[in-house]
Amino acid sequence: MKPKLKILYIAYDAIGHVNACISVAEILRDRGHKIIFAIDKSWRGQLQKYGFEEQLFSDPEKAGIEDPTQYWANLLNEIGVMKSLPPIEKVIKIRSTILSNHLNNMKETDLIMENILKRIKPDIIIIDNYIGFPSVIGCGIPWVLSCSFNPLMFIDDERTPPPCSGDNSSN
Repeated sequence: MKPKLKILYIAYDAIGHVNACISVAEILRDRGHKIIFAIDKSWRGQLQKYGFEEQLFSDPEKAGIEDPTQYWANLLNEIGVMKSLPPIEKVIKIRSTILSNHLNNMKETDLIMENILKRIKPDIIIIDNYIGFPSVIGCGIPWVLSCSFNPLMFIDDERTPPPCSGDNSSN
């Protein structure tokens, strides 16, 4: 049976984000769609076992990393997020390091994404990330911004907690 749609997933490169994408992608796969993940080469073989194609690339931020899980565990420990800190302090640490590094990294990998899009020519793109890559947003292919990490961060309302915090006492 020919796949109905060719769906490209671009997930934030962290185990929880990728796992959430796998769950939805399995449903789409089971409905006959072809699923392709654009992901750092440290994930080699991890998504194929679910029947997904992998479009691997070298993320400059993760040069030399062989285990994405260990990378994130080390980074979170290094910046102190795993310590017993008040939620707002964790948010400040995450925003001041991880998110700013992530934005810079997106700039560096945007051309890689553009080349993957040209090669794959997906029917639709699902981005599970904080923001979309400029090359994806401007490519003319329909795309969806998924949010496995904290959907409340996209709601601008004083009743929602600060993004990534679980705390609303600072509002």
